[in-house]
Amino acid sequence: METIGATVILALLAAVMFSAFNSMIAGQVRQRQRLACAEVANRLILQYLDDPDTMPPPSYPVEYEGERFRWELERTPVERVWANPEFIQENAGPTNVSVTDDRLEHVGVRVWLAEESGGSYVFDALVPHASMGRLIDPLGMRNPDTIEHIFGTPGSARYQRFMEEIARFSNSGGGSRRERAPARSPGGAAGGERPK
Repeated sequence: METIGATVILALLAAVMFSAFNSMIAGQVRQRQRLACAEVANRLILQYLDDPDTMPPPSYPVEYEGERFRWELERTPVERVWANPEFIQENAGPTNVSVTDDRLEHVGVRVWLAEESGGSYVFDALVPHASMGRLIDPLGMRNPDTIEHIFGTPGSARYQRFMEEIARFSNSGGGSRRERAPARSPGGAAGGERPK
């Protein structure tokens, strides 16, 4: 009886330890997948800032570290509220596009584990995911590479879009708000492309 009792106790302890070990491994895998989601979101935002035209197709999952991730991007206009609007109006010139206009926008990216890697086709808060956002200025130039990319090819779509943005804000005289609906790019069907 003592031997049987000791065997049962030992089996129970082994089962508890094995369950705890499996839980630790699963938690570690989930944390690694969440970190990968954050890395993919960061790369997508940087790629969007460099050139929106080079973004992977919205319907394609992004492959990273042997796993696939779905993603969606949303652009939302940002309206600045000035503490002293009278001062701004009195001191703003007719073409002062750098101070008085509302051209800033918030770019948000949400990334989650794709169904092919054990996640889901549409966003589900229960699967590993990460969200990241950044305020951007359409007329801003992040670094020398961006400047070279815009002005190095004057006939490119990126150059034309940049010049249209300048003309739009210059002609508005500053202070006028652009009418833009939020743009959303949901992740979708199979394929794969890794962001730069």
